[in-house]
Amino acid sequence: TIDGTTGTLDVTINSDRDADMVGGIDINNSMITSSGGNVTLGGGANPLTDFAFDAVGVTLRSAAAIDAGAGNIVINGQGTGVGASADGFRLINSSTLETTSGNITIVGNASTTGGTGSEGIILDSGTPSITTASGAITLTGTGATSATGNTNFGVLLSGATITSSG
Repeated sequence: TIDGTTGTLDVTINSDRDADMVGGIDINNSMITSSGGNVTLGGGANPLTDFAFDAVGVTLRSAAAIDAGAGNIVINGQGTGVGASADGFRLINSSTLETTSGNITIVGNASTTGGTGSEGIILDSGTPSITTASGAITLTGTGATSATGNTNFGVLLSGATITSSG
């Protein structure tokens, strides 16, 4: 757990700092609360625009949660696997992303050599959710381009909730 309850906390997780295209992010049954600070998950020289790279670039699983309050959430994930499910970003098993007024921006690219079921962004299993009271939500996904099969979506939602009430 990363907790900014005593004050605003900017959180940056940069898994591929050396930009060698190796290093993903997997947040499992954990919580990040930034109390209005920005939360950035990515890689390279600038994780705001560069990607975390791995078989799956970025995964939040098993009720993992990010709550940025008035801060923004930015996630950049690039899948690098050659088999099935070489996803850019996964929000699964009832995991959540939430802000009050901050924006939520996710860019996910499946591996260009990924197999069937390689999505850019996938929200699946349980009831994953992305919620903001007044911010914008932007999902930009690119599915595997060289894979065979018919399930290489840019963005795949299954049992998920995306809500912006502002």
